[in-house]
Amino acid sequence: MKIFLLGIPFDALADQEVEKRALFFLKSYEGDFTSRYITSPSFQAIDDTFGYLKIEDEDLLEYYRNADLSLISNKPLVVLSWFLGDPFPSQIPTTHLVSELIETLTYAKKRLFILGNDYSSVQKKAMEIVAEFPLVDIAGAFSTQMNLNGAHIENLREKDLVILNAIEQVGPDFLFLKLDKKQQAIWLERVIKDLKVPLTLGAGDKEESTFFAALLKGVKKFVKFSFFSLPLALFYQLNRFVSFFTHTQACPTLCQKNSLLFLSNRKTIEVLRLPCLLDKERVQNLYRGLSGFLELDEFIIDFKALRHLDLYGFQFLNTLFNERQKVGKGVLGINMEGDIRWLLKLNKLWDVVGDGIVRGAKEALVRLHEEESLFMSIEQDEYGVHLYFLGKLASNTKYDELLEKLLPVLSNKKLILHTEYLTKTSAYGKWFLKRLKTLSDS
Repeated sequence: MKIFLLGIPFDALADQEVEKRALFFLKSYEGDFTSRYITSPSFQAIDDTFGYLKIEDEDLLEYYRNADLSLISNKPLVVLSWFLGDPFPSQIPTTHLVSELIETLTYAKKRLFILGNDYSSVQKKAMEIVAEFPLVDIAGAFSTQMNLNGAHIENLREKDLVILNAIEQVGPDFLFLKLDKKQQAIWLERVIKDLKVPLTLGAGDKEESTFFAALLKGVKKFVKFSFFSLPLALFYQLNRFVSFFTHTQACPTLCQKNSLLFLSNRKTIEVLRLPCLLDKERVQNLYRGLSGFLELDEFIIDFKALRHLDLYGFQFLNTLFNERQKVGKGVLGINMEGDIRWLLKLNKLWDVVGDGIVRGAKEALVRLHEEESLFMSIEQDEYGVHLYFLGKLASNTKYDELLEKLLPVLSNKKLILHTEYLTKTSAYGKWFLKRLKTLSDS
């Protein structure tokens, strides 16, 4: 499972699990022909992506968020994950990651291709790889400096086909990008759907600079990272402490019924009611009940009970919003408390969920253009029949028809009415609710 830390989903995997995942990607390519890529963001990468008050580099952010495998490459992020309750197994430095993957792929008799801008940098990397792994099969190398007259790859949109053809002609299994992070992000975004390589590793390329310039830049990045991480860590622990003693200590792992499917004549709406604590175990339980959520017309998340979430909980929300967006559908969130709102903002998730957050059911239905509609959901358990309403019990609603439909369900059963999602109840609506209760009691 992934966790979400400072705006980026990470895979909390150990070395051997990374190697297995890489081999799995290679095997998967034989069936779906989908090119996948691995990244290893550091805290410097987060500094490059986010400004103090807004996103500075959206291309880089999308590059990290869309990665098929994203690994933590240095200690500050590991330490931060520890403060936030979900420590990584360990950091995997980029140089170590590259060596491990090349060794694994060499033993699997896979072929490697190196792509970069600077010719000497590409040549040097090829020589280092051959020196460390004499049996490696380097299928080819490409330098824009040598092969395309020195222009940088991110500015060569019209030459992408030349580069892709050079790669495809030799048919490598593994593409190693000797480019800086920004160049990788721009180029891969352009070509990933046409890239005929099972697996790509974007390892970055070090900038040449003097000792003092590098030191000054490192200090600036660390200050900026501290500006992001310290408020998150402190507020997270405060929220965790308060919620533990007020709500989540008695929070059940398995809630009785997390999701409600509301129906009307025109549309289906599912409301997912989050538990008071959204941690790894509860997230796994929630995933099991969401197999068809992409097919639903509308999807609403009720945050009313939620008091705390861990890094798996952040990623759960990130997944729901992003997966629905990919199929052209949205997610709305209602009844979110202020402390949860601040946690999402501090952990850089607000740009994903913020546009979908509204106050309550009334605003949600206005957003869906269903403010005059009425939806119903019926659930049954050992306590009786639970009848939920979403929307408006208006004066022009056909209550006689509703009663006729509900009577067989209510026969010889106790009725439990839930009206928390009702946005308005007319005088006729109040009569209808009383009539339902009377029929149930009799």
